[in-house]
Amino acid sequence: MNMIPVERTLDYGRGKNLNILMLNEDSFAEVIDFSDRGVTCMVYTKDAIKNFESKGVDLFNCLAGQYLRDIPCKVAYSSRPSSNQKGNVEKRIYQLEFDDLSDARKRELDQFISDGYEHFVLHENNSESIN
Repeated sequence: MNMIPVERTLDYGRGKNLNILMLNEDSFAEVIDFSDRGVTCMVYTKDAIKNFESKGVDLFNCLAGQYLRDIPCKVAYSSRPSSNQKGNVEKRIYQLEFDDLSDARKRELDQFISDGYEHFVLHENNSESIN
C-alpha cells in the first residue's frame, strides 16, 4: 500500500518573519515559506539561482541557530521581478524544490523543520507575554 507523505511546513502565517536564510559561498536569499519539499525565497542577485542549482544551498535558521549544509535543489518556478524604490534592486520570488535527497538528508531536513518550529513558537509566546 502506497502512503502519501505528509508535508511538514514552517509556514508561520502572513506577516511573520521566518528568520531563515538560504545561502552558499556565492549567493544568499531570504526564505518566505519552507517545507520538506522545498522553499520559496526572495532573491536579490541575478546569479543566485544558477549558483543554488549548481552548488546546492545551506539553510540557516537565525532564530534557532540551526545550520544545515549542502542541500541540492532545482527551480520549480519564479515570479515576475519587482524593483525596490530605494536602490533599484531587482528582487524575484523563486520556488525551489529539494531534489534527490537521501533518506538521511530527509531526516536531517525534517529535524531542522521540527526544531525550527519549536523555537519559533517559543519566541512568539515570549514576545506576546512581554507586550
